Amino acid sequence: MTMDYDANTTTTTSGSSELNLNHLKTPEGVLKILEAVFGLLCWTLVASVPVAVLMPPYQFVLFVSITSWILTLGFIGVFLKSLNATMCSSLPWAAIEFLNCALWSFFYFVAACVSASFVGNHERLKAATAFAFFTTTCYVIHSLLCFKNWRGAYPWAKDTGGAVSA
Repeated sequence: MTMDYDANTTTTTSGSSELNLNHLKTPEGVLKILEAVFGLLCWTLVASVPVAVLMPPYQFVLFVSITSWILTLGFIGVFLKSLNATMCSSLPWAAIEFLNCALWSFFYFVAACVSASFVGNHERLKAATAFAFFTTTCYVIHSLLCFKNWRGAYPWAKDTGGAVSA
């Protein structure tokens, strides 16, 4: 059995192979990096304690930290490759990013509280709890910045209808 190939076939690629490193210099980019680093530290510290992996509360902490870490890495990849502006430009990225950050702010806060209530005398679990609260803080700040990008103002800002009050 032989296969014949057409010698006139050409291959073209679309898109850019350049990275948008300027995104990492923005406050949102810095927060994404901090979320990824703190999240990685959180789940690796929990996973390094064999007893904790078998405890249901820490299984929840691992679920939250690993899932959010993977999604954060995905968002970093999307924004580094500028896929939000090229291939997926019709999606409401500001709203998507806000909902993602708000969701993980809530889940990380719950996971950090659960971790704090079951920490015991394990030093690594104490460190994991601290990093869970650091990650929660990053997600809360990031969700506020995303809300401002999405709606044009912070949630507590009053709409004065363009009038300047003295």
